Amino acid sequence: LLAGFVRQAGVCVDVEQLYERRHGIQVAKHLSRTLPENPSLSDHTEILAALKAAGVNLLIACVYEDDTRKLLKAMEDIEYEPYAFYSSFGLSPKFVDDAVEGGWWQGRYVLGNSFWDQK
Repeated sequence: LLAGFVRQAGVCVDVEQLYERRHGIQVAKHLSRTLPENPSLSDHTEILAALKAAGVNLLIACVYEDDTRKLLKAMEDIEYEPYAFYSSFGLSPKFVDDAVEGGWWQGRYVLGNSFWDQK
């Protein structure tokens, strides 16, 4: 696996070192990208095109839901299909459920956090 990282400006600083220490996933600095403030879809597309060209097949994003959706749209636009896409702040479960039921096959390889209640 070759992991690449995308983060929002000012969020998840030094996330690469965290993943290396905790999970043994090593990431070269050239495979880590930071989105500009208020990024457009073309910003997402440009970043993902570079990671795709580098052979990244495990994409880890430290972004909020709006940017997660833009990253997914950009992946679809450039036909980028990593083995898995993990977004730390992710998507709302209802959005994913509704979208997958509506035929959004890309949602099957999206991982993210969700709240858990023991009840």
